[in-house]
Amino acid sequence: MTNFDYDVIFIGSGHAAFHGAFKLLQAGKKIAFVEEDKLGGTCPNYGCDAKLLLDGPFEVVQDSQNYKGFGLDTAPKLNWEDLMQYKHSWIDPLP
Repeated sequence: MTNFDYDVIFIGSGHAAFHGAFKLLQAGKKIAFVEEDKLGGTCPNYGCDAKLLLDGPFEVVQDSQNYKGFGLDTAPKLNWEDLMQYKHSWIDPLP
């Protein structure tokens, strides 16, 4: 049997676990994460952060369409491949 020597083990590695882990590391504690998927949990990898990065450009397009005929004649067009590449440039390094 393998012996592990940790002061605290976090089940999951989301935001709360990260914040707690940093405080414990600063206090000299040994920590471990048990994570089924990518380090960081859902928010940085699939949820909140990705949503914010993708929502912004769509809001610009929607706002532009709302001003059609009121001084703004053309709405910007989104390039999905470029937008996904931008998202991955932010999200992929997080874990």
